[in-house]
This record gives sequence, C-alpha cells and structure tokens, in this order.
Amino acid sequence: MIVLHAGRKQELFKDERRDSQSEESIKSVFIAESGVMKNIYDKIKNLAHTKSNLLILGDEGTGRYSTAYEVFYQNKYSQNKRKFFQMDCKGLSPHLIAQRLFGDKYSRSSSALLELDEEHTIYIKNIEFLNLNLQKKLYSYLLNNNSSSGRVRLIFSSTELI
Repeated sequence: MIVLHAGRKQELFKDERRDSQSEESIKSVFIAESGVMKNIYDKIKNLAHTKSNLLILGDEGTGRYSTAYEVFYQNKYSQNKRKFFQMDCKGLSPHLIAQRLFGDKYSRSSSALLELDEEHTIYIKNIEFLNLNLQKKLYSYLLNNNSSSGRVRLIFSSTELI
C-alpha cells in the first residue's frame, strides 16, 4: 500500500467538468504552485499506471477526492473501460458498508463492489470511521487478494493516520 499526503488546506485544485457520451467525466487540472503539490502531482502520474492500493491522508478540504480521482483519471486505461466508485464510511451504517463491499448473503442479486472486474477503482473515503470488524474483513480481503490481477483497485482516504 502506498501513502500519499493530499497537501495542506490552502492548496487549490481546479476541476473542469465536461460531458462525454451520456456519462459525465471529470478532467482534473491541478493548480500546483507549491513544491509540495508539484511533488504530489508527480507521484500521482507515476502511481496511476500501477495496480497498487493507495491510502491518501489529508485534512478536510485538502482534495483527497480530487487526488484519488486524478490517480484514476491519469491511468491510460481508465477512459471508457473503467469505472470509479466512491463510498463514504462516515455517512453509512456498518451493515450498509458490508453489503456494498462484500455483497448481501441473503440476496441472489448481490452487487459486491469487491467482486467487480479488476479494471474498476473503488474510492473509500473516511476509512477511519469503518468499524473494527469491517476493518478486519477488509484487511483479510487485501491479504488474500494481493495479486495484481483479478481484483479492483482500492484507494482509501483518511483525515488521520490509522
């Protein structure tokens, strides 16, 4: 797992939104004046083409989502093939998070995010709010599915070091 620090609160990001064939796609453009932000942007460009899972650390308002999406967007295979899913652990119940990530064992039509194609990216925001049982289950998933093929890419973010 690779850790990126999203920067300080006063750093700026600029998102230009454009429509593209029935789906809205975001073309992120970083406004990187400081050396810290230029360093982060260089790391993003290098990490975008790997299949490594990421942890992005930063305060509220530092652009953790923009950083995660930029990693997804910069990947040369992202356009038209991959999808970017977002889930916020702060606003969902543990049951709903487990159901969304791992599927519902009581339903035949479970749509578990972790069972999607390897081409997709899941951004899990505010991972520090995930309860301990789900952290263990997610950790077990990461240990058992650590090969670079056959799994989705996970990008986590947190406001504090876990």
